[in-house]
Amino acid sequence: GVVKIVGTEQTFVALTEEGRVVSWGSFQEEGYRKVEERLASGVIDVLSVSNNEFTALKKDGQIVLWKT
Repeated sequence: GVVKIVGTEQTFVALTEEGRVVSWGSFQEEGYRKVEERLASGVIDVLSVSNNEFTALKKDGQIVLWKT
């Protein structure tokens, strides 16, 4: 299931219990696609840091940033 949802004006991301991030809405696919593989597992938190940017924190301490 979903444990957290965050969003901007037109884009949303959900963090699942399994540690995966899923995105939907009106977003520039290229930005998300560049990091999608890194967001497939091991994510423990996700934040919307501006009107069109997201940050994910992974279990191993990595921070993944992407712009929509």
